[in-house]
Amino acid sequence: MKNFFSLIPILLVIFVSGQINAQCPTAITLCSQDSVDAFPSTYPGCRDLFALRINALNCDGKPNDIVNLDSLYPLESVVFLTLQSSSMIRDISGLSNVRKVYQANITAQKFWRTPLSLDTLNSLTVYFPNDTTYDLKLLSGIKFVSNEMYFHGNVSFTPQLQYITDGKINIGIVDNDISNKISNVIPKNMLETSISIDLNNTQNIDLDFGYKIDSIYSIGLTNSSNNDFSALKEIKKIEKFRITFSNDIEKLKGFKCEEIGTLNIGWCNAVIKIMEILPNLKKITDGVSFFYNKNLETIDALDNLELPSKIANPNEEDIIRGIYYISMFNNPKLNTCNSDYLCRAFKRFGDSIYVGNNLKDCNDELLQKECDLSSVGEADSDGPYKISPNPVTDILTISPPLPNGTLYRVINLLGNTMKSGEMYDCISLGELPSGHYIIMVDKPDVQQPPQVIKIVKL
Repeated sequence: MKNFFSLIPILLVIFVSGQINAQCPTAITLCSQDSVDAFPSTYPGCRDLFALRINALNCDGKPNDIVNLDSLYPLESVVFLTLQSSSMIRDISGLSNVRKVYQANITAQKFWRTPLSLDTLNSLTVYFPNDTTYDLKLLSGIKFVSNEMYFHGNVSFTPQLQYITDGKINIGIVDNDISNKISNVIPKNMLETSISIDLNNTQNIDLDFGYKIDSIYSIGLTNSSNNDFSALKEIKKIEKFRITFSNDIEKLKGFKCEEIGTLNIGWCNAVIKIMEILPNLKKITDGVSFFYNKNLETIDALDNLELPSKIANPNEEDIIRGIYYISMFNNPKLNTCNSDYLCRAFKRFGDSIYVGNNLKDCNDELLQKECDLSSVGEADSDGPYKISPNPVTDILTISPPLPNGTLYRVINLLGNTMKSGEMYDCISLGELPSGHYIIMVDKPDVQQPPQVIKIVKL
């Protein structure tokens, strides 16, 4: 199955060559019933399209009068299918010969009761009508999905979908407040470490997979705190955990998770107490971000955690784009001045963390402060480095000297490596053009992320 989706560029070449013989366009937008009815005569022999778009809401500035797709019966393959139909389209059986689609974006109508013919997809997004009771019979023919399925609107998750996958898959549920079971829409052969759950403005979902899970790839909650999280609270490891736009976190309290890759909490009006949400948390391996939380007052719960330790994240492109290991900003009640976690973070990561615009920040003081390492067992081998001069015209000096074998890269704001090599106590930068640069310092035999230094070259 994966081979079909990995050959999209080759398929495009095949489609283009087939168009010459079959008078078939690469992509087409149908704007009227006449254009649908004329498809077989306008494009005789056309069976394969790279992109088919039917936009019945507004197409070329004219009202769309499409009521059926019967004349599209010759089509057998569409890579990108967009069916944003109005209530006028009552019959889509003309697409019954199309089985495999790489990406489908479909706005369903209440008149459609026959299951879609699609059985193999990479990505599927369906918008269900809110003016009627709808279920998943429309999708009951799906047998394989390789990447993601998004359900928009108040759809009942019945009958249970019977499909499989072969990799990581994202299940997204948007604008749904019907009581549903997540187990009815996850693949039948899914490993929990490869699944992502993304809830947006959604409530009343029972998030029990139907079997015990110890880890999950991702949980994303956007204004979706009123769900049954009982089963997910037993998980020991979450690779990515995101909570945003939450006004009530009562049902989010008590996750037993011990390890998180990345933790993001933002734009929440609820009173946020990290210890109440994650009382057993021991480690955040990749990064943490708290931003625009109206009632976040303390991050003391992080003081007993080790700092992020995965060297590969973020890379120099992330730093240039303003993505940091640790970021805490625009939290109007948060005082970061007494955070031992940030004290250690400033010393280790330097400019690769961002703290600012909170109630009270003491970044310079934390950089100079002696941190308490006893609770986390971290060695104080990453003390703050002093660089001078900055701005620099030629020789940049760093103290104390770095261990033998320390590597560095000087990167411009376009992400290009301008200079690299081994450094001890200084670097010659005289040959570089004037501008802003980032120096990535990677010490040998230290399993920690590279230190980031920002400089200005005159």
